[in-house]
Amino acid sequence: MIEKLRKEAGYSLVEVMVSILILTMAIIPMVAMFDVGLRSATLGGNYDRARAFAAGKLEETKRLPYEQLKARYPVSAAPTVLPATGSGLPQGSTYAVDTDYLRVSGEQFVTDNSRDRGLMRVTVTVTWPQGSYTTMGLKAR
Repeated sequence: MIEKLRKEAGYSLVEVMVSILILTMAIIPMVAMFDVGLRSATLGGNYDRARAFAAGKLEETKRLPYEQLKARYPVSAAPTVLPATGSGLPQGSTYAVDTDYLRVSGEQFVTDNSRDRGLMRVTVTVTWPQGSYTTMGLKAR
């Protein structure tokens, strides 16, 4: 009797097939989750690169003397759009610099492009194929 059981030890073909089917059903959703995670990581990386690039461009503009900033990025003109080369972002990415004159009204800054009161808001927007990022800062005379 014991001799007979030793010969029949192991798994049948049906048991092996069922276990493969169960493993397959568990692995397929994991592959889909990996793809979603990879896409999210790429998008997050682009967002971080855009944030760093925009912050750098904003600091570049704020370092300019007030009159030079006014001349390079006129308030009445459309935003200056340039390619975002050297940013590490996907090809076709751009950045735009826009300026507005501000005036203080109570405790708020109000956009008033009718005349220069010595205070400008500088807005930098970085755009790439999957999204965009905007940051802004102030420059006083």
